[in-house]
Amino acid sequence: WVNDVEVFPNPFSDRLSISGPSGVDVHIEIYNLAGIKVFETTQQTFSDINIDDAVLPNGTYMYRVAIGEQEIKTGKLFKVK
Repeated sequence: WVNDVEVFPNPFSDRLSISGPSGVDVHIEIYNLAGIKVFETTQQTFSDINIDDAVLPNGTYMYRVAIGEQEIKTGKLFKVK
């Protein structure tokens, strides 16, 4: 499923999208560069995640995507306004 899951656009402003296999819940965690979790949610694939500027200011972040207990993808995200 690694190649089936996409997190886009990157960079993003206030909306992040996740695409992947249909019919599964995707869990995403976002960490600041100090390794502190600053955001997490579980969404259906092919959905948008709205992220408030107060929760996630502009900057560079790391993300982790999991389906169930299995880590599928990690990477960097850039939030800009």
